[in-house]
Amino acid sequence: MIKQALNGILVDDDADDRDFFKAACDAIETDVNLKTFNSCKSLFDCLLVEKYVPDIIFLDINMPTKNGFECLDQIRQHWDMNERCVIMYSTSSRLKDINKCFDFKANGYIQKPYSLFGLKSILKQIFEKDWSDSCENLSKHDFIITPN
Repeated sequence: MIKQALNGILVDDDADDRDFFKAACDAIETDVNLKTFNSCKSLFDCLLVEKYVPDIIFLDINMPTKNGFECLDQIRQHWDMNERCVIMYSTSSRLKDINKCFDFKANGYIQKPYSLFGLKSILKQIFEKDWSDSCENLSKHDFIITPN
C-alpha cells in the first residue's frame, strides 16, 4: 500500500482524455497529486523552469507540434529510466508504436482502455509498483500494462 502521495503528470492534447484519466485517479484509493498538460512544451516548462519532480509521467503519443515519441526522446536526454518514470498512454495497439516506445526507453505502455474500470485497474497496478527499482532490465513482456 502506498504511504505517501504520488506526484503524477499526464500529457495529452485531448481534454476529454485528461478528464477521464483524472476521474480514474480520483476513483482509486491512492493519493495522487495529478498535474495535466496538453503539450510537451507545457511539460518541460514544469520540469525545467518550475523544477517539478514527478514520480511518474503518463505521455500520449499522438499530439500536435511535438508528438509523444519526440517528447519521450527529449525527456531521456535529461533523465534516464530510473530518474523519471514515463508510461506511454495511447490509443495505438500497433506493434511498431509499442516497440518504438520500448526502444526510446519508456518504462511502460498502456493502450487507452475504453472503460473507467479498466483504467482504474491499470492505474492501481502502476501506483503500487516501485518504479525506482532499476528499469534497465525491463522485458517487453512486462512493458505492456493491461487491466487485471
